[in-house]
Amino acid sequence: MSKNVKTALILASFAIFIAIGFTLKIISLKQGEELQEVRMFPGTLDLPAFSLQNEASRPFTNESLIGQWNILFFGYTHCPDVCPTTLANLAKLVNGLPKHLQNKVQVIFVSVDPERDTPQQLKTYVEYFNKNFRGVTGTHDQLQPFAKSLGAIYFKGAVDENGNYPVDHSSKIFLVNPQGKRAGIFDGQITPPSKTYPFDALVKDFINILK
Repeated sequence: MSKNVKTALILASFAIFIAIGFTLKIISLKQGEELQEVRMFPGTLDLPAFSLQNEASRPFTNESLIGQWNILFFGYTHCPDVCPTTLANLAKLVNGLPKHLQNKVQVIFVSVDPERDTPQQLKTYVEYFNKNFRGVTGTHDQLQPFAKSLGAIYFKGAVDENGNYPVDHSSKIFLVNPQGKRAGIFDGQITPPSKTYPFDALVKDFINILK
């Protein structure tokens, strides 16, 4: 991803958050312990109605988010670095949770490359990281408003002579609560000045969130 594209993604993401009235801050949960890595929104908002398709070629809608906490990451299976690294981090995060809490969270990989990412391709890809991870996609007319509603953006790059192309996309991970409302955000990869991904802190955060 080029420096200019990264800058554009950061600025566009910031503009989206401002436009929808989100002010990010770290808040304390009812247990009284402050979260370290997950930044919760001051208030939750409903997601607009959406209809996508999951890795089993079945509808994935607002109702699919009800009943458990949802971790959503936007990317594509041909991604050379950000996506596999982030999904590996999420797999380690989920595996680090106590067994009785693991079934309270659903990890959803949203492909923004529907031309190449078929349901079967998504199924094979996400299950490589964790057999319980979900993969969803849709047409760009479906994906664009869904991504924007969470604060994510993506851009399809130029197609080369072999038909290959990159897709630049947000690297943040979005949290939706069991009522299907936007709830928070956290980083999927190492961010400076950190030198390692904060697994222990994230596990503690999610233990508090999932209690």
